[in-house]
Amino acid sequence: MGGYVPPQSPPSFTQHGAALLPSTAAAPVCTAWLAAFSTASAAHDIPAIIALLLPDAHWKDMLSLTWDFRVFTGHAAVAQFLQDRLALSGMREVRASKALEPSVVRVGGLSWVQGSAEFDTRWGTASLVFRLVPYLPSQDGEPEWRAFALFSNLDSLHGVTERVGAHRTEHPPRASWNALRAREREFVDSMPTVLIIGGGHNGLMTAARLQYMGVSCLIVEKEDRVGNQWRGRYSSLCTHDPVWFTQLPYLPYPATWPSYTPGDKLGDWLEAYVSHLDLNVWLSSSLQHISFSPDTKTWTAAVLRPTGKVRQLTCRHVVYAGGWNGVPLVPEVGGKEDFVQAGGRVMHSSEYRNSEGFEGKRVVVIGSGVSAHDIAQDVITGGAASVTLHQRSSTLVVSTIALRQLLTRGGFREDGLPVDVADMLLHSFPMDIQKVTMAENMGLLREVDKDTLEGLERRGFMLNPGPEGAGYLFLVLTRRGGYYFDVGASQMIIDGQIGLKTGGEVSHLTSTGIAFSDGTALPADIVVFATGFGAIRENLKQTFGEAFTEGLKDPWYLDKEGELRAVWRDSGRENFWYMIGNLSYARFYSRRVALQIKALETGVWDGARYSIREDPGEEPHGLESAPADEVAVTVELSNGHAGPNGSAK
Repeated sequence: MGGYVPPQSPPSFTQHGAALLPSTAAAPVCTAWLAAFSTASAAHDIPAIIALLLPDAHWKDMLSLTWDFRVFTGHAAVAQFLQDRLALSGMREVRASKALEPSVVRVGGLSWVQGSAEFDTRWGTASLVFRLVPYLPSQDGEPEWRAFALFSNLDSLHGVTERVGAHRTEHPPRASWNALRAREREFVDSMPTVLIIGGGHNGLMTAARLQYMGVSCLIVEKEDRVGNQWRGRYSSLCTHDPVWFTQLPYLPYPATWPSYTPGDKLGDWLEAYVSHLDLNVWLSSSLQHISFSPDTKTWTAAVLRPTGKVRQLTCRHVVYAGGWNGVPLVPEVGGKEDFVQAGGRVMHSSEYRNSEGFEGKRVVVIGSGVSAHDIAQDVITGGAASVTLHQRSSTLVVSTIALRQLLTRGGFREDGLPVDVADMLLHSFPMDIQKVTMAENMGLLREVDKDTLEGLERRGFMLNPGPEGAGYLFLVLTRRGGYYFDVGASQMIIDGQIGLKTGGEVSHLTSTGIAFSDGTALPADIVVFATGFGAIRENLKQTFGEAFTEGLKDPWYLDKEGELRAVWRDSGRENFWYMIGNLSYARFYSRRVALQIKALETGVWDGARYSIREDPGEEPHGLESAPADEVAVTVELSNGHAGPNGSAK
């Protein structure tokens, strides 16, 4: 599949929205546009719907009309999509939603009117977010309000009620609760419908979503405690996103929670989450063997328990929630034996725990991403004689203060939007639009960080604005690196507390330090390679074996429509799901994965998706199906020690 290709020119809404008047009243604009859209969609009048959109408008759908994550751009593509799916999906009863009040949104030099609605389909209830700008169809005509971006999103399934709030369980059985939970957790009387590999935040949130939709699931975790993915990293680890952005579903943090969560504290919270939500987790357990039968559409798995016994399981679905990283990447360099024999120490950033043993040492950290900065800051604070950061390529730097301002504008704040609504808005943008708005936002954030960025440049630090100036998000989506969320290390670089070497590569180690390819050298007692991790596929090979991965799509990075590939959607193998992302992504997409699984289990959906056309010779708008070959592999479970899979890495 071809990768994401950004548009050659800015979307036209950037010109139309610039004409938005300060006096624009959002409510009547949204009411009039929505009434016209509702009438047209009820009549399945596709030309009338198209007339309400800009010529280069984007329609992004998540499951509600396509059972996939799709983006259609321009009148022709949207018209074809509606022709294929409008009647089939049974879209009806489009009405205004109280979830989001109409508003005028301004981002830098851009502005638009924003509103929301909801509608029903053949299989569930969905939400609609629409963003409007005035459009002049001809020189002699009057401006018309047209949508430049639509987002339709499946929220719930007909006949499926989550057992929360008013629908919670009324009376537990009159028996020992602990004894009952022990039988449930061990699956003494039944088999799980879903087997989840990995007990980090992705696995836990997915299990919670499924459980309260009435789907039984079991999490298999190699660690002896839930939350060790966060406890096991360097002890100063802390989320770089504020508390309002990192909430877990069903159990919000208490009002006393710190704005930024320490890694150890988050690990404890995940452990409590399992207890409070009665999730089924097998700790100190590893997957030994797994196979899928296309005839029965079931998985069989052998799980080694801490007692030494192997438990045989049969389930319908497998969710991989073992992290987005492969094995640690450490460049092959000569001279390591000489360096170590002379008393030196070499490690990867994933091995770093705290500054104990670094006192009085000369430390060189290879890399300039989040982990590199955090470790450099930690060791110099802990008493290292010196620390030098080796920056091999340019890095985007944005402070957590600036990030917090950005998230605050998105509704993630103490007095902000309900988190589900803020999530909907955040994920409703097609990538082409989000790239433009993020570029505007990054301009605002750079003003917040102006003094820091100028100070770094004076020190020779190589700065990066992100792809097409669109900031850190697109580095996350397309590189999984290349950025630093500043929590103080930048000022240490500016002040000279943390040394800086730019350019060149490590040539080899010597008995006294590091020799670089540009002819320079640095003395060192300890070298930390903060050089990242391999692709997810390498982690999957460790978990499921090489034969299994041959049929899987590569997750993460962007497909040609700008959506993330394979993750949370079609993985390439039937009844196998990727669940990967930071805390915010896990909160939002765990519901999308759970809805798909529940729809399959109830027969609401047969698994057919409105697929992306892969090449010019393939029929457009076909239904894509996963391969159905027999797979049998022997595996050892890997639970994502490459990183906590969160916003702090």
